Amino acid sequence: MYKKLFSAKKIGSMEVPNRIVMTAMGNHIANEDGTVSEADIAFYGARAKGGVGLVITECACVDFATGKGNLRQMSVDDDKYIPGLKQLADEVHKYGSCIAVQIYHPGRQGIAEMNGVESMKSASQTECQCVHQPTHEMTTDEIKEMAGFFISGAKRLKEAGVDAVELHGAHGYLIGQFLSPYTNLRTDEYGGNFENRMRFLDEIIDGIRKECGDDYPIIVRYSVDEHMDYAGHPECGLHLQDGVEIAKHLEAKGVDALDVSAGIYETMNVAWEPVGFDQGWKMEGPQAVKKAVQIPVIGASVIREPQYAEQVLEEEKCDFIGSARTFFADPDWAVKAREGREKEIRKCISCLYCMETLMAADLSPVPMGCAINFQGCRESQYNDDTLKKDGNGRTVAVIGAGPAGMEAARVLAMRGFNPVVFEKQEQAGGQIVLASKPPKKEKTGWLVEYQKHQLEKLGVEVRLNTAPTMEELKALEPYAVFVSQGSKPI
Repeated sequence: MYKKLFSAKKIGSMEVPNRIVMTAMGNHIANEDGTVSEADIAFYGARAKGGVGLVITECACVDFATGKGNLRQMSVDDDKYIPGLKQLADEVHKYGSCIAVQIYHPGRQGIAEMNGVESMKSASQTECQCVHQPTHEMTTDEIKEMAGFFISGAKRLKEAGVDAVELHGAHGYLIGQFLSPYTNLRTDEYGGNFENRMRFLDEIIDGIRKECGDDYPIIVRYSVDEHMDYAGHPECGLHLQDGVEIAKHLEAKGVDALDVSAGIYETMNVAWEPVGFDQGWKMEGPQAVKKAVQIPVIGASVIREPQYAEQVLEEEKCDFIGSARTFFADPDWAVKAREGREKEIRKCISCLYCMETLMAADLSPVPMGCAINFQGCRESQYNDDTLKKDGNGRTVAVIGAGPAGMEAARVLAMRGFNPVVFEKQEQAGGQIVLASKPPKKEKTGWLVEYQKHQLEKLGVEVRLNTAPTMEELKALEPYAVFVSQGSKPI
């Protein structure tokens, strides 16, 4: 089953055991000094254990002092980070997976006050229309220094035993700011024509080759199309034909793989899509790049189902299936697909709770999380292996078979309790049933499908069309009663 999806393929000297890539995603769980945390090791280890072939970490800072995106982010700008990175690599390798660390600087999309500067470095003095931070055009000396930060960061990754480095040139961050004519308005050797706009990235690649050798895999993630039509400026930025030219250029430079994405902060919806975007909607980008180059192409496009992933590979639209949220929602996605347990996959519903909590994490007591996977980012505290199995068959009544009630029943059953679920409606799902009915909201219903299958698998009794009386509840002699009678509109 899924022969293509579970076939091995090389990226340079690195052999990836399958075509499944967890692409980079911020998680706000690193230590405050930029070192790898126990939570990081548990988080990425869970995805490797779950069968992901290549795990790519969140973007790590090459300049932690003035180039953070948030206050809990991994860094590679000092040798003190090497031991933690080695621990992380060892954890991922334990399960037979490969690991790459993505490195970056936010440039104009960073927050000046957070980074202790008056203005953020950028290719040009152009303000991001999303974060609205002051910026300044980098001097030649600043550019050379920054390239050195990327190069030394990659060297530390190799020393730590990380299999590959990914340079983050997508989504409007600093490297991308040099690549795009929308953000690069320079008139010197780093701006203007195509060759000049590529120069900053070229110098980083050349430096990494010199320091790390020709056999250390370099992956470049970039936006093949910035989709500025979504921001009302269709004439601006990078378009698909530009992205294809970038791909050809990077292949000629000796890059080992291309991780093809789209968008910048001003067109954020095409990078971190809300529920209305269909599975595979932007595969034309990776497909166009694959037709133009011989090196492997990682394609991300709201891919959620293994059947669709296999189809994309068979149609040769890309070489590797990339996603971040897919594996945030279910770290065991790959194992379940390989074993033919598709109904057990907890598919990401594109609700963007992860992005909501990540963007607010520095100012909120609520940690980053996943709306449908409570364990996400909390693997070091909550995991199935350490879950108490103390139910001893005791009965627990659960009133309401919406998402909260069904999740309660699922975990209670895993702990060895005997949950009995009461639902006054004729079907389970609660308000999610209604929420999934509008056009383009169908993915929301995936949660109900998953939960219903879980309860069936665990043998949980669900009594539909039943609103229990107090006498009926007492008759069960329940150890506890969970009241999950529905949320209220905000």
